Parts: sequence; C-alpha cells; structure tokens
Amino acid sequence: MKETPGRDERDGKGTVMAEPTNVDRIRMAALERIERAEQRYKLGLVVMVAVDAVFAVLFFLLMDFHDRLHWLLVIGLCGICGVIVVCVINLSIYVDSAMQTVLKAILARDQNDNKTPLTALGQESSEKH
Repeated sequence: MKETPGRDERDGKGTVMAEPTNVDRIRMAALERIERAEQRYKLGLVVMVAVDAVFAVLFFLLMDFHDRLHWLLVIGLCGICGVIVVCVINLSIYVDSAMQTVLKAILARDQNDNKTPLTALGQESSEKH
C-alpha cells in the first residue's frame, strides 16, 4: 500500500509536486525585485536628505543674518523643502500600502494553491476503497 504525500507535497489539483513550479519561481523573483527596488528607494531618500542638509548648512554658514533677502530665501527654502518632504512621505506610505495589498494577495493565492480541494480528497478516498 502506497503512502499518500502530505498536504505540503500536493498542488491545488491533488497531484504530487516534485519541485517548485514555474509560478512559484516567478513569484519569488518578483518579490526579490520589489525588495531591491525598496532598498534603492530608501537609499535614494537618505542621499537626498543628506545633500539637502549639506546645502542648508552651507547656506546658514554663508548667510548674512541682517539681510532681509537672505531671510526670505531661508523661508522659501523651508517652505519648498517642507512640501517636498510631505509629498515624499505620503508617496512612500501609499506605495507601502499598495505593496502590502499585493503581498497579501500573493500569500492568499499561495495558501489557496497549497490546500487540497475537498473534491480531490473525496475522489481519492473513494478510489482506495
């Protein structure tokens, strides 16, 4: 009498899976690309903040604190940088939530693929008897 493979060794149709399917490899490759893109995005954000900080420090070192035009430039700089920072933060929150939605869909699909349907179990049990 043959032992039937466990749930983890079956695909959604009740057949034995010897190795990961092409779909699993595509999913893993897509997740790896998403992770690399997120790392590049975070690195770019850090570089942007560092460059802006260097320019702001240089401006304050060279600024004539008694000149009203220089104060106007500082206020404009803070306003523009503030808007850009808020937009980048909102964009990153949106992208993170969209990515979480995609990952949840992939995981739900993966969990549904790993489950053995009841009809396949019923057919197997009736064939054994």
